Amino acid sequence: MFRSKTQPAARRRGALLSLELVITLPVLLLVTLGALEFSFLLMGTQAITAGANVGARQAALPSATAEQVNRAVFQALGSWRWARPEDEFLQVLIFVDINNDGSLNLVSNSLDPATSWDTHNELGNAAAGTPVQVTVKLPSNEASPDLLSFISGLSIKNQELTASFVTRKE
Repeated sequence: MFRSKTQPAARRRGALLSLELVITLPVLLLVTLGALEFSFLLMGTQAITAGANVGARQAALPSATAEQVNRAVFQALGSWRWARPEDEFLQVLIFVDINNDGSLNLVSNSLDPATSWDTHNELGNAAAGTPVQVTVKLPSNEASPDLLSFISGLSIKNQELTASFVTRKE
């Protein structure tokens, strides 16, 4: 008789635990996936920021060329799977204040063959003290798997990670 009274209570407790699991598991899964995606995006942002910094330091050198800056950025990011020039995920943009009027003009775009090399060598011919900006762009879905795409509005598709550094020519 003692067992028969405790069995229904144990069944109710088991059903309650199952209901709690059904309610909390999706929330825990969502938080876990969000934390993973945020971590991947943060690592990607830190990497391209470091690459932009290396590129800007290279661009500040008196004899720097756009090809050397692009090579320095890709070399700094060499350990990342998305940092291969042939894959065309990573975009390196170089801007120089050509007219000394405070506006930065695009002189090199690593993904656009028409402007991929600084044909007039504006970067190399820039005077000492001229601002030079190196911007690195990466599609977000290359840095992180789109783990939250199943939830409307939380997809990172068509988003971009961007990092820029501005230096002055030496």
